[in-house]
Amino acid sequence: MKLRNKILLGVMVAVTLGLWQGTTSAAAYSTNPSDVMQTAPQGLKIDGKGYFEVPAILGADNVTNMAKILPDSGRSSLAPMDGVELSSYGVHDTGGAVWSHDKSFDMYQNQRASMWIYVSGVTGEQVGDGMAFVLQNDLRNDEGNRAFSGAGESLGVWGVDPKSSTNNTIAGTAIQNSWALEFDTRLNQTVPASGWSIKDAVPSDFDNGKGVGYSGTDGATPSEDITSQHLASGYPAQNNTYTGIGQTATFPGLSLLPRTGYYYTQKHLGLIRDSAGDDIISDAAWHHVVIDYKAPAAGSTDGQMTYTYDDEDPKTGGPDRDVESVTEDINLNNLNVSENDPDVYWGFTGSTGDTPDGDLAGGGTETSLVVFEQVPTQVEAKSDVTMTDMTQSKAITTGSSFVKGNDRVQLKYNLSDQSNNRDWKDVNAKLKVPAGVTLSSGNYQTGDSGAIHSFSTTPASDGYIDVSLGDLSATTGGTATVTLNGTVDNTAGSRAVAMSKFIGSNAITTAATPSFNVTKSALTLSLNANSQTQSINAGATSGAKVTGTIGLPATDTANADVTLHATWDGNDYELPDAEAHPTGSGTTRTFSLTVSGDKLTTTPNPHQLALYATDGTENSATATATVTIGQIKLGDTSSQLTFTPTFLTGSDQTVKRDSDWSLDVDDTLTKGSTWTLSAQTAGLYRDDVDAPGNKLSGALVYKSTPTAEPQTLGTTPVAVDTGRSDGTAETTDVANDWSGDTGLLLDVDGGATQGTYSGEILWTLTSAP
Repeated sequence: MKLRNKILLGVMVAVTLGLWQGTTSAAAYSTNPSDVMQTAPQGLKIDGKGYFEVPAILGADNVTNMAKILPDSGRSSLAPMDGVELSSYGVHDTGGAVWSHDKSFDMYQNQRASMWIYVSGVTGEQVGDGMAFVLQNDLRNDEGNRAFSGAGESLGVWGVDPKSSTNNTIAGTAIQNSWALEFDTRLNQTVPASGWSIKDAVPSDFDNGKGVGYSGTDGATPSEDITSQHLASGYPAQNNTYTGIGQTATFPGLSLLPRTGYYYTQKHLGLIRDSAGDDIISDAAWHHVVIDYKAPAAGSTDGQMTYTYDDEDPKTGGPDRDVESVTEDINLNNLNVSENDPDVYWGFTGSTGDTPDGDLAGGGTETSLVVFEQVPTQVEAKSDVTMTDMTQSKAITTGSSFVKGNDRVQLKYNLSDQSNNRDWKDVNAKLKVPAGVTLSSGNYQTGDSGAIHSFSTTPASDGYIDVSLGDLSATTGGTATVTLNGTVDNTAGSRAVAMSKFIGSNAITTAATPSFNVTKSALTLSLNANSQTQSINAGATSGAKVTGTIGLPATDTANADVTLHATWDGNDYELPDAEAHPTGSGTTRTFSLTVSGDKLTTTPNPHQLALYATDGTENSATATATVTIGQIKLGDTSSQLTFTPTFLTGSDQTVKRDSDWSLDVDDTLTKGSTWTLSAQTAGLYRDDVDAPGNKLSGALVYKSTPTAEPQTLGTTPVAVDTGRSDGTAETTDVANDWSGDTGLLLDVDGGATQGTYSGEILWTLTSAP
């Protein structure tokens, strides 16, 4: 190694050398909203964002709004979030609603919303009545974002039984120009007895009859009985949503002659229920809901709404139970919108009911909460993950059983913001991989042509790998790809899904890996002890030799059928054919390969040679050899290395250094290697303007001891120090042992002339094994 240093000689003579969540469902029927929020999955912060209005008074009857924004859960493991409370357990005949600040849901643009809901009361009591996601364009005075129909079975959006002898007037009491998806927690099937007092009774019969099953757009789908809690959709303000049924009734204050009073059933489209009649909403658990709206095709007035229930478990990310998904047509004429006037309000309504005789005190009430992941009109964010067995070049899907232990796998997460002109902001990935997958690398790229950024795959204390992706901008495509590479541990068994979250300030999405099965591989590979870690000096022509053994499941396997694969510092390294296959026989074969000397550079250091073997059906684990390249180099030197200013006397004299010099030799050579530091110079020259180029009459000299004969530095290198490596990284300050009479000194002849002189020293480091 060579290094040039500048020397300056001044005034008489002076010289210078110049790197959210595991969440759980509630374990018991909790009714305290603040306690329930402590179990909520990761959601958005909505307070102060301008998404909602929470009016104090609702509807034409000036109902007190029970809805409120619940504060941040305060859990350190989650990003800031809050939720919406629509009703409270123990309080009867209430209503709650939150509405978008403006008519902001464009029915002629695709929209997406996702959320977690929690609805429960106390074990043994019937809860009620439920909540609804609503799109509405109610044009009546003082409605809009304070719209509300009534409590009980109406859920704040459906019609309110007018308790009348006139049929089919109920639709006018609903929120007008609306479509609703109900989460109905109370089965309303109380048929009034003959002679019922129509003014005193509480109508509760919306759920009698049948509902249209899992896809209202599928004419072949049979009708189904409504037997339990359910999801369903429809048009609250359309007359054909309700069927009036006459029954002999009395009307207090009127003649006691028999009259006909009407009670009503409700049409249920896109019905989702449990066939066994079990509760699917109020079971003291958080449930995931996704709402995807597809705008009409050109010239059409029919949009499509797909709502999906229980597609995620709050703990695992997999389906909570049999996931249900329904697609329903939405006739936009029923919402009174057009391409020129396409916007409607969106929001949630909820209600509690009265207490029927025999019910416990809290019967007919519930604590109902909503935590948003995506808010309509913001971004249409989506994410998914594909998992590939790279060893076998096969896609891993749910239930795959071809995966072998030691197979190399790749997980690729695809993120997209499909909104036209909005950004998915401040996106942070929380990545979770299936148990039994050991990661080796990770990277991400935003857009199709963005830079690829590597990141550490070491999980944080919560078990997630955290990666900040920044904004996904609509102007750059709004996409990102996150890639993880790893190896399946060689242990037979099933691998459960692993849920990752992508948390932005205005949208949250999730992606769950497939579950799959692993078969143990019988192929093994191991390195000999002296190959696992070794050190070699830079420039070693013999290269780095690596040896080991391969264990085979059968003795008749040909050596040519077993192939070694290698990477050097993470990059594919093709082995010569003679080294790519083992030798020997039996179930244990040997291999030997040499990494050529031209790869034994000091950057990076140490190097990693990763090896694995295949035999066509089995794969071995990866074994890694670490190769450290030793070297010798000049380290830190003093920035100003000068000689003491000296008056010329007309006689020869030796000038000492005017301060302590620092001249470090950094040594990482292998043990027993020697090194030599030499110096040479072309001399010092006067560099003032008046007399440029005049050479100093004198010379730099080196003295090893005060009594040693000085060695004059010229164009031939002079050894100034030597050393022997002990095999560890060490630094030697060559100048540290120099005294005033040893080391580099300056001999000045009696005939020298005053001035400022400068020059260079060329330092040369050489080593030998």
